[in-house]
Amino acid sequence: MLVRRNRLTLGQPVNLWRGSLFDLGVLELPLSGDICMVAGEIDDLHGDPADRLILAAAFCHEAALITADARLLSWPGELRRHDARQ
Repeated sequence: MLVRRNRLTLGQPVNLWRGSLFDLGVLELPLSGDICMVAGEIDDLHGDPADRLILAAAFCHEAALITADARLLSWPGELRRHDARQ
């Protein structure tokens, strides 16, 4: 959606970009009912449901979150994060 709205430029089609991430070892994490419950219970985070699900998935899987989203990067909770802007 960000690419379609010209808010993100990848330099290649999304499907190829996604495949290159997999080649680097990046994993997609599945959502579960438990993760969705955690997403609704997160304190000190704005109400965007997508951001809540992203953060909750990383939290529940004990994974590092790689993001350029300043609001997710500044969330005060315990979660390993890497700033994708750098």
